[in-house]
Amino acid sequence: MPATDTRHISPIDAEALRRQVRQAQPFPHCIIDNFLEEGFSQRVLGAFPSYEDAMKVGRSFSAVNEQRKVQVTDAALFPEPIAELNRVLASEDFLQLLGHAFDIPHLLAD
Repeated sequence: MPATDTRHISPIDAEALRRQVRQAQPFPHCIIDNFLEEGFSQRVLGAFPSYEDAMKVGRSFSAVNEQRKVQVTDAALFPEPIAELNRVLASEDFLQLLGHAFDIPHLLAD
């Protein structure tokens, strides 16, 4: 499988990633340094809303281990750089890369 060419994601060698996942202990996992292209990652960082702004459009949680957690699940409310990241992470190319690495055929984004 060739390395992914998904826009905004740094090139990833699919076979090297698969080996890393297979050799990881105590369970299959991976760490991808410099995962996003630098300029794009800075735009995503700059687009994150303040806690107060996220509270206006998101859902808050009150469980002991989730206090002050806010989740914005409506992608139509994401600032554009975050919406683009969401699209990239849900792209067929990226899902195939992860599916190959973790041996999960037909992986779907949630």
